[in-house]
Amino acid sequence: MPLAATLAWVVASSLKGTVLIGLVVILRRFLKVASAARLRYALWLPVLLGLLCPIGLPVPIAGFGAFAASSSFSPRAEPTWRESTPRASTHADAERNRATQPSTPRARPPARAAYSAALGWMAVVWLCGAVTLSFVYLRHLLKYWRIRRGANPADAAIADAIECCRTELRLRRKVLALESAEIDSPAVFGWWRPKLLLPLGLQRRIGSTALRHVILHELAHVKEHDVFVNWLGAATQMLHWFNPAVWLAMRCMRRDMEHACDARVLRHLSAIERTDYGNMLIHLSDTNSTEPVATYGLGINDRHSDLKERLIMISCLRPTPNGAKLIACLALAGFASAALTQPSLAPRLQAVSQTASSPAALPMDPKPRADGVPLQTLVEQIAANIHRRVIVDSRASSSVILYGQKLDQVTYSDFLTILRINGLTAVDINDYVNVVPLTEVRWLPLPLMVPGKELPPDQFADMSVVLKNACARNLVTILRPRFAPYAYLVADANSNSIMAIDTYANLKRVRTEITELDSRAPPGIRCGAEAN
Repeated sequence: MPLAATLAWVVASSLKGTVLIGLVVILRRFLKVASAARLRYALWLPVLLGLLCPIGLPVPIAGFGAFAASSSFSPRAEPTWRESTPRASTHADAERNRATQPSTPRARPPARAAYSAALGWMAVVWLCGAVTLSFVYLRHLLKYWRIRRGANPADAAIADAIECCRTELRLRRKVLALESAEIDSPAVFGWWRPKLLLPLGLQRRIGSTALRHVILHELAHVKEHDVFVNWLGAATQMLHWFNPAVWLAMRCMRRDMEHACDARVLRHLSAIERTDYGNMLIHLSDTNSTEPVATYGLGINDRHSDLKERLIMISCLRPTPNGAKLIACLALAGFASAALTQPSLAPRLQAVSQTASSPAALPMDPKPRADGVPLQTLVEQIAANIHRRVIVDSRASSSVILYGQKLDQVTYSDFLTILRINGLTAVDINDYVNVVPLTEVRWLPLPLMVPGKELPPDQFADMSVVLKNACARNLVTILRPRFAPYAYLVADANSNSIMAIDTYANLKRVRTEITELDSRAPPGIRCGAEAN
């Protein structure tokens, strides 16, 4: 499920972002100096990066792998649930076990299925919340477009003031000034083509000096690309709407953004002008009846509770201590490194079935080998060569060793040999080839070993030999060391026959030995007579 996989990444990045948010909130307390406002604002940029960037250095997190695997966005991320079955010691047991073992992996238990269904519903709820919030932001954007269409270009005096402020701030980008009666607080809109939207008649109400301060503040937003950062904050809130820490972080970030903008403007003002700048903020806050919407633009006006902090900063502006700069730089480097890490979302889970009487079942290496190639790459090459569909069991390892073979020269016989060396094999089932671990091959329908029919040496087959003279039960004890733990060997006393499952090469060798031993045994001796 791609949606569940997306939710898994969002949850992982949200947890990572929550940790970064907590660290930034703590560090902000050590950067209370008014001139350190730009440093406080910069600390939020790694937080946005960690919450929005889907790429980075993978880092496994204990406990999160199960959640990621349960999203079922990859067949390999879901282990196959099956019970271990003891090795059959008689022909009747073998037939019973083979009849009860399905040729396909068992379905997931009800609890597992219910958990996956719940995860799917959680993903749907998350998507609905993100879409709803995006419609809210879209409504704000449409409102801005409507205001912009109805706004008129500002007069020449305001345009000249903007040009003077652009020169003072060394801003190269052009900014178009518009006036509208539908707003009561100055704001800047747009990132690529910024526009300064002013209330109609603002210059007459506050004077040319205060208007210059307003323009400096808004152009400082343009110079710092704050509108684009504000868009990233809105996108972050849409993805992580369920996390209250993200909402708190975006509020603090926008507050620090305004403080940083004030600090940049104050660098160009004298002590007396700083007092006038503070009075201008108070005047705009008192005359504004509505709060600015931060999702599509940036305004100079703010809430009264935040305005108090801005006025304190204006009155206490001092040079930033070197220690604060060093702390902020080290924190930025550390936070950026943490933001570029990603929790492992698809750990390869291996479910290896081991029989009760066979302690030496082949283990599957859960880690891909550094010198191997992806199993899927080998399978796709073979499927193209034999023109058949090849299916890989979810319990198969993800990489194999070719041992000197070139991928484009691997035949089907070589394919079987490579799989066997890597603890796997392939079995023809109906119209496809199934790649499974060696420990599971005995439960699959295998070709019968018949005279005159040659098979690839590493092809698993089913052999049955009826003895004429020797006792099958006694020969099984002699032949058992010739079989690997994953193979199958049993004697049927009623028919005095030996049945085995192994590679064709080994079965062919063992069949020759059985024929030789049976020919040497004295005729007419039964197992019961020998036992007496």
